[in-house]
Amino acid sequence: MLFRSNAVSIASWDYRANAKRSAQLGAQQQGDGGPQLTLQDTDYPGQYWFEDNNQAQRVARLMMEALELRDGDRVAFLGNSFFERALDYGHIETSLTLRWPERKVTFRNLGWDGDTVHGHSRAGGRRRAVFGDAKEDFSRMIAHVRSLDPTVVIVAYGYNESFDGKAGVEPFRQGLVRLLDALGSDSRRFVLLSPTPMEAGFGTELAFGRRDGDASGPSYASQRNATLKLCRDAIAESAQHGGHAFVDLFGALGNVRGTYSENGIHPSENGYREIARIIGDQLKMPPPRIAIESEPAEK
Repeated sequence: MLFRSNAVSIASWDYRANAKRSAQLGAQQQGDGGPQLTLQDTDYPGQYWFEDNNQAQRVARLMMEALELRDGDRVAFLGNSFFERALDYGHIETSLTLRWPERKVTFRNLGWDGDTVHGHSRAGGRRRAVFGDAKEDFSRMIAHVRSLDPTVVIVAYGYNESFDGKAGVEPFRQGLVRLLDALGSDSRRFVLLSPTPMEAGFGTELAFGRRDGDASGPSYASQRNATLKLCRDAIAESAQHGGHAFVDLFGALGNVRGTYSENGIHPSENGYREIARIIGDQLKMPPPRIAIESEPAEK
């Protein structure tokens, strides 16, 4: 039997007003034998997390709404090469579709190789070699997404930003909040994915910055994963503060059996298959009603 949350309770203390900001959400449901069991998600994210009770109520509503895809939903995948390479396999959209096969849900993939939350790849790259500056990059990205009017946006950023090191984490977080604010609307829900970890092997286990054959020191993978973890935490914080769904691919892929990448960085077909499963599990979605590898799914 599958159990899913049907209620949310959140609260935070506003120390400036010396008052609690809170919200509870969960419709009373009647079953054949009377009221149904309430399965509540409870969260106390910290002090001054919500400006007022209205913001807390909005966060609670978004937490509830992010748990399923509805009939007529338009889902946009927005991000870097994580989504662009996902086009080769189709596991994510297939997995989501098969959880509600009777519903009409459409998908648009807006992944762009090398992209960031600032839209750097959308208009000529970081050197402004072709089209314009960073402001134009971001504007083009926002306009593109708005033109499609998605009801759900699944966002995957943070990997390229992680190359700026620890100093780049806070600018990344601010850029992510800016992106979500620019695309936000009352009818649009967001799912934020963390970056995937760098997988050991493929030479990533070698020492970082080694010189003259010196193999001492931490591995390149461990150095990269330390920064990727910081980006993961920044995404989780932004999701919690904004009331968005969050999927921790960084943590979950570490428990996957076998290899999940092609080169330590980009997910392989098996990696995308596992990622599709992780997304469904962490969003508390029902299992696929049709087996992904079955003949009906191929149709």
